[in-house]
Amino acid sequence: MPKITIDEKDYYTDDFTEDQMKAYNEIIFCNSEQQRLAYTLDLLKNKVAELIKVITENKDESKEET
Repeated sequence: MPKITIDEKDYYTDDFTEDQMKAYNEIIFCNSEQQRLAYTLDLLKNKVAELIKVITENKDESKEET
């Protein structure tokens, strides 16, 4: 029996109405999406940092060549 805690009070999904169960499932979905998007954001930030290094390193190299 899954349990959700809201404001330090436990709610058991076995006792949920149909509307409460829909809301619970949407909470689970939204939390999963938040985690997925946070992971994607972290990947993109790292990619931008790598690309910035490429630009700055190439700029320094091109100055030395001239």
